Amino acid sequence: MATTAAQAELVEAQRPARGGFRQSWPEWICLALYSWLVASMIAHHEPWADEAQAWMLARSLSLWQLFHTYLHYEGSPGLWHLLLWCLIRLHVSYSRMHWISGLIGVCGVSVLLFYAPFPRWLRFALPFSFFIAYQYAVVARNYVLVPLLLFAVAALWKRSPILLALLLGLLANVAGHTAAISFGFAFAYAVEQRRAWKRGEPLPSKASLWTAAAVLLVLYAAAVWTAYPARDVWVGAYHWVTNNPAQTPMGRAITLCLRSLALAWDPWPLAFIAWPLIIWGFLARRAGHLLAPVACFVLFSGAVYVTFWHAGLVVPVIVAALWITWPTMDRRLSHGEIAMRAAIVAMIAVQIGWTAHAFIYERSHDYSPDLKAARFLAPIVASGGKVAVAPLRDTGTQTFHSVGIAPYFSGKLYMNQATEFWWSSTHDQTEANFPAAVREHPRAVLLEFIAVGQDTNFSAARDLATPTAVFVQSQGYRLARVFCGARVERFGDGGEICHLIFLSSDGSAAPLGVEPPVSDPVPVARK
Repeated sequence: MATTAAQAELVEAQRPARGGFRQSWPEWICLALYSWLVASMIAHHEPWADEAQAWMLARSLSLWQLFHTYLHYEGSPGLWHLLLWCLIRLHVSYSRMHWISGLIGVCGVSVLLFYAPFPRWLRFALPFSFFIAYQYAVVARNYVLVPLLLFAVAALWKRSPILLALLLGLLANVAGHTAAISFGFAFAYAVEQRRAWKRGEPLPSKASLWTAAAVLLVLYAAAVWTAYPARDVWVGAYHWVTNNPAQTPMGRAITLCLRSLALAWDPWPLAFIAWPLIIWGFLARRAGHLLAPVACFVLFSGAVYVTFWHAGLVVPVIVAALWITWPTMDRRLSHGEIAMRAAIVAMIAVQIGWTAHAFIYERSHDYSPDLKAARFLAPIVASGGKVAVAPLRDTGTQTFHSVGIAPYFSGKLYMNQATEFWWSSTHDQTEANFPAAVREHPRAVLLEFIAVGQDTNFSAARDLATPTAVFVQSQGYRLARVFCGARVERFGDGGEICHLIFLSSDGSAAPLGVEPPVSDPVPVARK
């Protein structure tokens, strides 16, 4: 019975989906549904600070400034920034950037649908998993490049080593985590070539292998050079991600490694059952070396840090590894193969639920408060008014999230900030300049709130008692608006981020056409 099922699956998987429309119309319908889903979520998506930071760097700087100086403060290589730099010079707007991001997602799914050797049920389910449908398509960050590059790697794995090296090199220039993944795939490819040589199988020519190695090394060197941190880089934000004073360095590393494996599952303890099953399945395929990208990703996460959107990278990595090792011969499914597929089906099923949650969430919640805050501040800025910015309290992120408002304005927005973007340097004086800036009585003061620990939402009674808020109010300002948003994660959100906008209590600093509110409680804008 298992043999019959395997034969039917193999026949379906090997059917040329990229043939004429009569053969591939189900794939086209699936692609159309995926495109509609992504487009409908982009139409309701409010970009947040991480999306804005890369945009502002690309908008404000020359290529030389970007790559020679400021990318060394970002902790990642510059492939995405280079793409944004080109788009901006082609007059693509900030909002249209997200449609480019969605188009990249559609291209990646097209490769998956028309070239992957999987049976249709699997090819049609994977595009709607959370990270492929939402996190790496709707949210316009460097990670949107990952599914397309990894699926192309899988499709070209047994073809040109030079093209493969180019793709792996580009993958390394997306982010630090993807550089580790790229190295893992390069190692796996070297293992396969060595095995083929021992078996006496034909290999690519030495010239092509040496050329591929040279291409890969050059692109790896470019990634290391651009991501290498500056001497004065401020790393407080990275410490904030996993800060636990009670943990030893080894305990922190182990915690981060476990987080990198668990965050893509729900409930997370399922990961400690599913990952052994996946490992069992790859060993049953005699393809344990294709788990090297996962191992490199986990080790990098343990050494540096990992968040929810990083952990999702294991999804396209596993898809690519399955693709490369998918059986090409009719054979009975092993127990390990069945267990691995069951684990992957469980992950996809849960993540399709996450995608449905994101679809609803984008219509009923603000992913970010930046757009609404920008609209509120627009009359102030248009009339020549100044804005001062500071964090409401010390959370380890300083004023980073205020950069999310900047793309909606031309030029530098904050009077006490030296750059148009957030500069992650110990020499940044934004906070130090804040008291003097407020004493100059700007038209508006912006304080940044981010949830930490158990404080999941802004509370006026609690948060307006912080020293910074008390100082601002002592200078004749009152809280006019609070704009809040929260990133969607799993079946919930990633914690609230709020912009608190203070205006002069006598009304002289009110934006044109906007009356400062006079009633309590403080109005908090949530969709």
